[in-house]
Amino acid sequence: MSGKRTRAPRQPGLQPCLEDVSVTVDFEFAELTDQQKETVKREHKYIYDPGQVPDDVTCGLDTDDWLARFYGHAKLTSVTLSKPTKWLPNEEFRDMTERELKQIAFVGETITLVQTSQRYLLTREFDAPNGIEFTVKELLHVVERFEATVRQLDWEYGRLNPDHHFFEGLCEDTSFGDGMYSISWGS
Repeated sequence: MSGKRTRAPRQPGLQPCLEDVSVTVDFEFAELTDQQKETVKREHKYIYDPGQVPDDVTCGLDTDDWLARFYGHAKLTSVTLSKPTKWLPNEEFRDMTERELKQIAFVGETITLVQTSQRYLLTREFDAPNGIEFTVKELLHVVERFEATVRQLDWEYGRLNPDHHFFEGLCEDTSFGDGMYSISWGS
């Protein structure tokens, strides 16, 4: 016996290191036209007067300007993911280290992501950069590229939900066949 330790081969699919990864999806919108601004002022007065917030509005979004652009239907110009953080047992977060970002998150030559809505079914296959597996960083890049398409479609169909922007993970979605994964987002 040489004393050299060998690592057991990884099982195909998602790996446990992705379970504590946290990112948010961020949206950017173009400037509102004058007509869009007037519509927002008329239909969504609470954006400009916090005392007017309806009970059913719980967006919790960053700025009044962001809300105005969202409700004014400004063009969605960018969908990106925040810097990855690690969720700690005490419910705090810290930035992920380079070593953590290099951990293997998915074993497989490709991963197929799927998203459904009332108006579309979107599937997209992504190749592993090394042809074998995805690191955490590589898989999050795939999630970002896929979400950019999904959120743009949702925006065009009037179905974008800005509340659901906290990454909760990937889960296998066998309703469309084996080896397909959907992305879970929470609020």
